[in-house]
Amino acid sequence: GVVTLVGAVLLWPSGEAADELQGSVGFAAEGSSFPEGVVEEVQPACPVQPASEGPGGSPTRGEDCGNLVVTVDDGADEGREVVVPVAPQVSQAGLEPGDRVELLRAPAPEGGEPSITFFGIERSASLWWAAGLFVLVVLLVARFRGLMALVGLGFAGLVVGYFLLPALLAGAAAVPVALVASTVIMFVVIYTTHGVS
Repeated sequence: GVVTLVGAVLLWPSGEAADELQGSVGFAAEGSSFPEGVVEEVQPACPVQPASEGPGGSPTRGEDCGNLVVTVDDGADEGREVVVPVAPQVSQAGLEPGDRVELLRAPAPEGGEPSITFFGIERSASLWWAAGLFVLVVLLVARFRGLMALVGLGFAGLVVGYFLLPALLAGAAAVPVALVASTVIMFVVIYTTHGVS
C-alpha cells in the first residue's frame, strides 16, 4: 500500500501538461462546433451503381436518397433545415423522424457558407436509461453488496479518468502507471465488494 501511494504521488500527471496537451490536440478545424438537430426525414440509402456511371469514374449519388433532412436545434444555425449526406449504414440504422443527431458545423471558407455535415446519432438518453436499468438490476439482485460494488466501479472509473489516462497522455511510463492504477483500484474494490475482513 505504501509503495502504491508513493508511486501515485511520483507518477501523478501534471495538470498544466494535461491542459496543454488537450489544447494542442484537435480533430476538427478551428472554429468548428457540434450542434444537435432533429431528424425530419430519412431518405433511403442510394442504390449501388457501377463506378463508371459517375463523373470521373466515381459512383453517382441521387439527390433524394442517402440523405437526412435535419432541423438544427441549437447554435448559430438554430431553426435552419439542412440536408446532410450519410453512409448507407446510417440510413439503415432505424432512424425515424423526431430522433436526434449530432452535426459538425465547419467554419465558412473565405466568402463562402459554413458547411454542416453528419457527425453521429445522439444516444445519450438511451445510454442513461440503460445505465439506470443496470443499476436497478444490480441493487435488486445483490442489494447492499451490489451498491458497494457500484461504488467500487465508480472509484475505478475515477482512477482511470483522473490518473491513468492523463498520465499516459502526458508521457509517463506505461507499466508503472498501469501497476499503480490497478493496485489502487484493487485495494478499494476488494473491500467495497467483499467487505472488510
